[in-house]
Amino acid sequence: SIAFVTAAGARLGGLILAANAILLNLLHLVAFALDGLAHAAEALVGKAIGAKDRHAMQRAVRLTLRWSLWFAIGFSVLFFLTGPIFVRVLTDIPEVIDTTLRYLPWMIAAPVIAFWAYLYDGVFVGATRAKEMRNIMVLSTFLIFVPAWFVFRFLGNHGLWLAFMFFMASRGIGMYYYYRRRVLPGIPLQA
Repeated sequence: SIAFVTAAGARLGGLILAANAILLNLLHLVAFALDGLAHAAEALVGKAIGAKDRHAMQRAVRLTLRWSLWFAIGFSVLFFLTGPIFVRVLTDIPEVIDTTLRYLPWMIAAPVIAFWAYLYDGVFVGATRAKEMRNIMVLSTFLIFVPAWFVFRFLGNHGLWLAFMFFMASRGIGMYYYYRRRVLPGIPLQA
């Protein structure tokens, strides 16, 4: 999906490609921070599963989900307040700055849309459900992201970012649904 955003952005022109590279760097900053919480979820979920303790698993997921949400909101506020500064640190080319700022609202929205997907990556790894995580990623790519891009292509780069947001949301929703229906019920309740 990141490669697709890059390739599709390149087809939209050099300025869009440059702007998207900057936006993807901001997204990577968010992803690295939220992956720290996903790693914590991975360890806590693995420990709870090893102990066969569903309540501990639920607590771990709720706790890391809450922290992930707060971090996501924090990044959204940070990008809202200081996004132009981040952009100007990453480039001094006026045309690239102007183009990037036109699409900066997507980076303001991205953390609160994507945090579910990042966190549940950790939950699924901790629950040794990497195959299911991969399957949800593939389904989200081909059933959501690619069709959404073709539907919203007329919007140009905004359509590309909209499709990407649908992709990230569908990953989070898909993993949440699978976690609630398949992973959690498989863990015994402790007395």
